[in-house]
Amino acid sequence: MIYRKNTMLNRLLQQRYSYSQKYQRELALGIVFQYIYYEKFFSSLYLRGYFTEVLNRIILKYYDYNEDVWNIIYRANFFVMNYMERALLILLLAEIDLRKVPSNLLVYIYIRLAKKYCRKNFHKLVPVFVSYAEKNSQF
Repeated sequence: MIYRKNTMLNRLLQQRYSYSQKYQRELALGIVFQYIYYEKFFSSLYLRGYFTEVLNRIILKYYDYNEDVWNIIYRANFFVMNYMERALLILLLAEIDLRKVPSNLLVYIYIRLAKKYCRKNFHKLVPVFVSYAEKNSQF
């Protein structure tokens, strides 16, 4: 029985590394959404080290990130957000804070995510959000 559990765990760990970064980013977005909505983190075995680092950063700095998102949104004259849009911006802010992915690439990625998961025209906020976040960076 123990051998079978170890074999299944090894298979899961091998599978984890075969998923694309796009899919892992979508999983991370779903996890942040669940945290905001249910106030409980659900971990995923399919995330690589980068995304677990991003999520750990969100756990440690959640209230700071949340406040920063609202301050940036307030300056951008965009007052209404649903849970998924807030999760997207918090995840984006955590990735900007980590500084491992260039900001122009993050803009492209998050525009695509916003078009897929957020309301119509929300994707137009992403470049404005990134520029405000970089200007007023306290990271």
